[in-house]
Amino acid sequence: MTVELLAGTLWQEAQEKYLEYVYIRKGSDKINLRPNTRDAYAQALRLFFLGHPEMLRHGLFSPLRPWEVRPEDAQNFQQAMLYLGLANRTINQRLAALDGFYKFVRSRHKLMPHPSYEPLHAAGLIHWADSEQRRLLLWPANRANPFDADLVDRQEIDAYDHKFFPSAEEMQNLLACCGRSTVTGQRDYALLVTITTTARRVSEVLNIKWGDLRPGKNNDFVFPYRGKGGHLLQANLGPQAYTAITDYLALAGRLETIKPDHYIFIGHEKRDGELGYWANPTQPLSYNAARTALKKYADLANVDLQRAHLHGLRHRGAQDYVETQEKKKGAVDYHKLQKKLGHRHLDVTMVYASKMLETPVDDSLTDVEKLYITTEEI
Repeated sequence: MTVELLAGTLWQEAQEKYLEYVYIRKGSDKINLRPNTRDAYAQALRLFFLGHPEMLRHGLFSPLRPWEVRPEDAQNFQQAMLYLGLANRTINQRLAALDGFYKFVRSRHKLMPHPSYEPLHAAGLIHWADSEQRRLLLWPANRANPFDADLVDRQEIDAYDHKFFPSAEEMQNLLACCGRSTVTGQRDYALLVTITTTARRVSEVLNIKWGDLRPGKNNDFVFPYRGKGGHLLQANLGPQAYTAITDYLALAGRLETIKPDHYIFIGHEKRDGELGYWANPTQPLSYNAARTALKKYADLANVDLQRAHLHGLRHRGAQDYVETQEKKKGAVDYHKLQKKLGHRHLDVTMVYASKMLETPVDDSLTDVEKLYITTEEI
């Protein structure tokens, strides 16, 4: 085995171990599983080391071997993401994923010595982790982390930079453009209604399986989801969303055959020479497919594309909930809003309502509390 092939194998194993480490984050007294973080980090590693399709097409950035990456390469990757118009939050997340990977390789991913590693020693691609020579560490270029925050500046972000979202009228226009006579149109309608009425994050909705739905109160259904920090929570699914889902499943010919472990929202592919649509119910609809669908309907409905982002549907749902509460009861129960949004702290919900929604909230928090709260993702 050549030095390059051996090094590539070890670095690939390091990526797999890193993603396991990200997924199973052990706290002081418990283990928090973080599948969404793992998937996001896996995408960042894949795009950097294997190549981003748009970057390759435009000649902006080419993949590098992990042990050859230098700070200037990390900076070029950052500039390529900026050129493609990615959000600052997305850019920072991918930089953080790669930063964490190199930190993991340089400190936690220790290898047992093996005679086949001698060529790597000679090439300077591996070194001893301790003076007793009991464990080995992979050696990045310049023996440094190329994505260190001191070497690659992060983008400036506002914790509430997604505060623009469709108005109630725009949301109705979006839904009206879904084309519900087709399988994909009805699916998209059901997906957008579910995100908006539950005010859940899109990843949580895309990962709902048929067996997750359980009867709740007042003709509602409930489903479990894993919130920020890996906490297992429960959300309500109202009649409007449930009806939209069953209409979609019926139109797709899935309602009578769907199994408990099948995802509700899946991709449908029209294949030449075949009747109907091909679909794999064991794979959820991708985030990119959902985003593309929303942008399409926003364009048809003449809705500003900057307002038509998937996370904005969560904000639209929260705003609808607040307005309904005000009409029915003359005031907002922020404890109920907190539960609907899945926030761990009421203070987060209060600041969220103040910053994101068109609803005045008593400003009783201290500046220190506000500073702490804005660091939590919304």
